Amino acid sequence: MARAGSARGRENISRSHEAAAARCAAARRRVISMSYKANSAHLGSSLGIVEILDAVLTVSDLRPATASAAERDRVILSKGHAAMAYYAALEQYGLVAPELLDAYLQNGTPLWGHVGLSEAVPAIDATSGSLGHGLSLAAGFSLGHRLRGGDHRVFCILSDGECDEGSTWEAALFAGARALLADRHRRLQSHSITGADARGDGPRALRRQMAQLRIRDDRARRP
Repeated sequence: MARAGSARGRENISRSHEAAAARCAAARRRVISMSYKANSAHLGSSLGIVEILDAVLTVSDLRPATASAAERDRVILSKGHAAMAYYAALEQYGLVAPELLDAYLQNGTPLWGHVGLSEAVPAIDATSGSLGHGLSLAAGFSLGHRLRGGDHRVFCILSDGECDEGSTWEAALFAGARALLADRHRRLQSHSITGADARGDGPRALRRQMAQLRIRDDRARRP
């Protein structure tokens, strides 16, 4: 295995970045095409999370061979109004048939303006769009994995606005109290938000934790 600091390691990182950029560019083109053909809203919301969704899918084990598996990583798009980006990202990983995206918002389609569960797309893990519920679902999935003895991960993408929802903070406090929150370095400590007041210290403590994670992840991504 090539070390990240070696010439071969840097070359591998460069190729990985190029591949990600190509997927994201293709997803953006697909989003714009879907929005234009269907005359649909939420174009900005969708374009704003293309890279986030690609990064999540890259590190998850969600692939065509595992999409229907009972035990696998879960990806929940809490901001379900950005559905076009979600569908486009899934297409890049072979998790949704292209013809379904071609029929977006048409009669009989399983792909609507808000993400919904569908037998046609088993990779979709939750119906969303009513803001403020995604983190609760993610916490439930995560706790379920633990109780079954699994070690699968649960990814949840939230909008900034739903971070003002009380249900979001209740879920955050629940997850913190049960040590369900962790970054990839396993350094996120939950004790500072366990039992904290959701109207005061809880949100501030969690924001501090998230800020620390963001700083570490930014440093980790530097070549």
